[in-house]
Amino acid sequence: MERKECWYSVIRYCSDPTAGEIINVGLILHSSSDMHILRHRLLDENNVKIKGIANTKVDLDMYKISKEYIEYLLETTTSKLFIQDESQEEYNSAFERYYLHGLYKSLDGEKMFISEPTFAKTGDVDQLFDSLFATYVGSKFMIAEHREMNVKKYLRNTFEEKHLMKKIRKDFTVKPIIGLDDVIKVPIDFGFKNGVWNFMQVVSLKHSGGTRNTDWFAKTKLLIDTYADDMKLYLMFQTTQDIESNIETVQVVDFFRKSDERVVPLDITDQFKLDLLCQRIENEAHDLTELVS
Repeated sequence: MERKECWYSVIRYCSDPTAGEIINVGLILHSSSDMHILRHRLLDENNVKIKGIANTKVDLDMYKISKEYIEYLLETTTSKLFIQDESQEEYNSAFERYYLHGLYKSLDGEKMFISEPTFAKTGDVDQLFDSLFATYVGSKFMIAEHREMNVKKYLRNTFEEKHLMKKIRKDFTVKPIIGLDDVIKVPIDFGFKNGVWNFMQVVSLKHSGGTRNTDWFAKTKLLIDTYADDMKLYLMFQTTQDIESNIETVQVVDFFRKSDERVVPLDITDQFKLDLLCQRIENEAHDLTELVS
C-alpha cells in the first residue's frame, strides 16, 4: 500500500490566558502529495470536555465563536475548488504542501490555535487520523462526525466489504474546464469507470450552513455545467430524524436531478438501491490501476 506524506496539527484552546490553561480540542491532518487530502475534527461546545472548563454560558459561547472561526477558515480557505492568486496568503490554498504551516502562523495569538505541524507517513489516512485524535484529544471525548462524513465512511466500508475498492477511486479531483486544469479542480468522493466516469458525491449540506452550503452547491453545479465528457453523477445522502435537514437536502438534490438527466439521487438508507449500485460496480466497472483526474 502506498504511503502518503502528511502533516498534522493539534487544535488547542486557551479559555483564560491569565490562568494559562490549554486543552486539546481537535485535530487537522493535511496532505497534498499526490491528491488533496484534508481531515479535521473539533469538539462541539456541548462536549463534556469543553463544559469542564466553562464556568458560564459566556465561556461556552466564546468557545463556540472560536470554533466557528476555525471552521470558517477550513471551509473557505481549504476549498478544493481554489483559483490560485499570488496575492493570497499561503494558507488560503490547501494544494500547498505547507498549508498547515501557514495556518499555524496565522492563528498565532488566537484563543484557538494549532500546534506546529508534525510530519508523518501513512498507508491509511483515516486510521492515522483516528489514532492521533484519540491520542491527543482523547477517545472518550470523540464526538460523532459530521453527517456527510458518516455517509462517506459508510460507503467506503460497504465498498470494502464487497471487495469493490480495486474498481473505485476515492478522494480525487477532476478538472472540468479545459485550459484551467491547473487552477480549477473539483473534489470527488468516489468514482468508477464503465466506459464513462460515474462520480459519487456525498451531499455535503449542513442545516443553516450558509457559506458552507453555498460552496458545495457551487462546486457541484460547476461540475455538472462544465464537465465536457459523458458522465453520471450520483448524489449520495442519508435521510435522518432531522426533518428540516431532510427537507433541505431533498430540495437541493431534486434541483440537480431536474436540471440534468445525468444526476442520480441515492439515499443510502435504501438498501435495495445501494445494493443495485454495488452490483453494477461489480459487473461493469473497470479495475483502476492509476490515478485518473
